[in-house]
Amino acid sequence: MPQVGRYVHRYPEPEAALILERAAELQRQAEDVMRMTVAELEEVATSAGISPVYVRRAAAELTLRQSRRDRSSPSVGGPRTILFEVTLDGEIPVPAYEYVIEAVRRHTGELGVASLIGRSLTWTAHPSHSRAGPGWSRSIALTIVPRSGRTRIRIEEKLDQLVRSVFGTLLGGVGGGGAVLPVIPLAILGLPGLIPLGMGLWVATAWSLGRTVYRKRVEAREFELHGALQSILEIAQDYIETPQPESL
Repeated sequence: MPQVGRYVHRYPEPEAALILERAAELQRQAEDVMRMTVAELEEVATSAGISPVYVRRAAAELTLRQSRRDRSSPSVGGPRTILFEVTLDGEIPVPAYEYVIEAVRRHTGELGVASLIGRSLTWTAHPSHSRAGPGWSRSIALTIVPRSGRTRIRIEEKLDQLVRSVFGTLLGGVGGGGAVLPVIPLAILGLPGLIPLGMGLWVATAWSLGRTVYRKRVEAREFELHGALQSILEIAQDYIETPQPESL
């Protein structure tokens, strides 16, 4: 029950907006106080006898684990897109991009095309220069967007071509000469009624083999992109934490 006669102060809309804006600012400040930089973690770790090298390694591993955004597709036995996304405090400067591109090339073995819009970098693998060969070209895209004191790093590879290549190659035999294999023994044994069942088992076996092959190829590509992202994080850490000399 409301208290009768109790005065309740009401703020006009401009003052209410100012109060909410200040409250949001105070909350952000409180959250920032609870956050620690890598340098602060290293200082605490050193006092506890832990080498700063392992602090940086643990921080990088945590960031990489949290960067995964893809989901597995049960039908093909793995994700149809590999996606890593990380947001860092601080902005990566443009001069660091040449080292970033070299890191991606080194880990994936792919040549690509880079473009710069403002301070944002986009790099995409070039299919005609793919080391995987015809039919196995890779669709890799790297974007780095520094803005408002933070940097968003995103590495994505779409795997539609890999799905078509793996399952198309294995299941292609079902429509060709491979379809004869389960039919021959059934025909010899005089069991034509079991031919549809044999064909079904043949397709299921081929699909299961395709899932295994696909999963192994995806794991290899994940390993490469994971290594590329780890190298990029190390480059970003050096450039963000180390003041760069101003050009004269």
